[in-house]
Amino acid sequence: MVHKLTALLFSPILLTATAAAQAGVISEGPFAGASCVHSTALDDGSGLDPAEPWLKPTGFETDLPDTWSDPFGDADRPDFSKAALFATQCTNPAAAANVDIDALSAGLDLVLARPNGTVNVSGDSWGAIAFSLGADALGTRTSEGNAIRAEVATSGGASADVFTYILQGPSVPIEPELIDRTMRSQDSTEMGLPTDTELDALDLHMPVFRLDRPILNEVPPPGPNGRRMYFSVSTATQDAIPEEWWNGTLRSGATILVTSWNQLQEVWTCPRPFLTYNEIGLDLGDDLTALAVDEGRGYILFSSTRPGHDPFMFLDYGGGSTAPLPYTYDMGGGVRTCVSIKAGVQSTDPVDAICCLDPGDDEPPRGRHPNQYMFGTPLPRQLVLPAGFPNCFLYRLNGSAFRDVNTAGQPVLLTYGVGWPPSGQGGVAALWFVPFPAVVGYTRKLPPVHRGSPVEARFRLPRPGGGGVLGMRWFAFAPPFMPCATSAAFPLSFELL
Repeated sequence: MVHKLTALLFSPILLTATAAAQAGVISEGPFAGASCVHSTALDDGSGLDPAEPWLKPTGFETDLPDTWSDPFGDADRPDFSKAALFATQCTNPAAAANVDIDALSAGLDLVLARPNGTVNVSGDSWGAIAFSLGADALGTRTSEGNAIRAEVATSGGASADVFTYILQGPSVPIEPELIDRTMRSQDSTEMGLPTDTELDALDLHMPVFRLDRPILNEVPPPGPNGRRMYFSVSTATQDAIPEEWWNGTLRSGATILVTSWNQLQEVWTCPRPFLTYNEIGLDLGDDLTALAVDEGRGYILFSSTRPGHDPFMFLDYGGGSTAPLPYTYDMGGGVRTCVSIKAGVQSTDPVDAICCLDPGDDEPPRGRHPNQYMFGTPLPRQLVLPAGFPNCFLYRLNGSAFRDVNTAGQPVLLTYGVGWPPSGQGGVAALWFVPFPAVVGYTRKLPPVHRGSPVEARFRLPRPGGGGVLGMRWFAFAPPFMPCATSAAFPLSFELL
C-alpha cells in the first residue's frame, strides 16, 4: 500500500537588507535537520564537556545540545551519557573524568565498499558520508559548488558544521542533483553551537535508541558482548585515562577503544582496546580524529593526523587487514579517484568526525537496519513545467524527513522545507494539505534566525505493521507570483514499518 502525503508551503519573499545580508550557504539535502550525537573538542571555547556525547534533537536549534536522555528507559537501550559511560566496571572510574572523546561510533555505520576500499553502491542503496572539519579546513578550489569552500568564507567558517556527500553509483535511485555533491546539512548555529566550536565526533545512528519499539527492533541484534560503543581519546588526554583501559598496550590517541552495554546490569563494561594504533596502520603518536565502524561488514572508515594519509581511509578489519587504503572510486582501467577529492576535501583538511549512512539498503549485512525507516529518500523531481516557465522554479528549496517520537513516545514524522526565500532569512507563512486522513499533524514556523528559513511539519505516523510509503513534497509560493518567486523541492518518500 502506498500512502500519499503532500506538504504545501505559501511563503512571502522579504527582500529586506537583513535578508540580503544573510544570503549565502543554506543547509541542503535529505539530512538537513537530522538528529545526531556528537562530542566537542577540548578547550574549543564552547564550554561543553569534551567527554560528553551530546544529543542534538531533530530540527533546527537555537539552544545548546543536551546530554543523552531516554524517553522509554528500557534495559536494552544503551545509556550514552557521560555519567553512564564512565561510571564503568573499572577499578577507578573517576580517573576518566577528564577524557576527551576524539571519535565515536555505535557500530551501526554502513560503509559501502569492497574489501579493496573501492566504493560499492548497488541495488536500492544510496550511500552518504556525513562529516565535520576542523577550523583549519579550506576545501578544494576545483570542486564545483563546493559547500566547504563557501562555508569557509563565512564569518563562522566551516568548523563544527556537518557536511554530507552522497556517493555515486551505477543506478542511485534519488534526485540526480544531489549525487556526487557535498552539501552543508547542518550549520553549527542550527545545532545550537557557538561558531567557534569544533565537533570531535558524530553519529547519526545513535538516536535510534531513543525511538519507538518497532524501529528499535530493526537495529541489528547485538553480538555476544552486547551493544557496543567504539571511541578514541585525544593524545592530549590519553595519559589521564586509567591504565586498565589500555589492557597492557601502549597509550595512544590512535587506538580504538570499545565498551559494551551490559543489559542485565544496565552498565557499560570497562573500555578495552578494540584495534590498537598499529593494527590500523598508524603510529603511536598519531591521533585518530574520526571513526565510522560497520560491524556487519567488518569495515571502518576513519581519519587521522598521520602524514600522507587520505582524509578518508578505509580498513577491512574483519578480513584481518592492518593496512588501510584510501576510500576510492574505481574508474576502470586501473584508475582510482579518492572520494575525498570528489567531496571537495583537501588532503590537508583536518576531518574531525565522520558517519556513514545508507537509507536505501533493504538488505544490509546483518539482515536489517533502521536507516531505511529513519530518513526520507529524495526522489527525482520529474516535474513537467509549461514552456518558457523560469527554471528557478526547480531549485533552491529543499526537503528532508525524519522519524522521531513525541512527548508521549508515539512515532511521528518530522519534515522540513528549507531554502526559501532564496535571499536568505525571512518570514514564512505555512499551510499544508494532507489527503490521507489517518495522518494527523500541524505545521509550525521555526525561529527566523537560520538561513533558508526552515519550516517544520509534524505528523503522527500510522500504527506499525501496515508498511507502505508516505510521499511528500514542499512547495513555496511568493505572491505576486513573479518569475523566480516560486519553488519546489524534490519529492520525498518515507518508508513505513
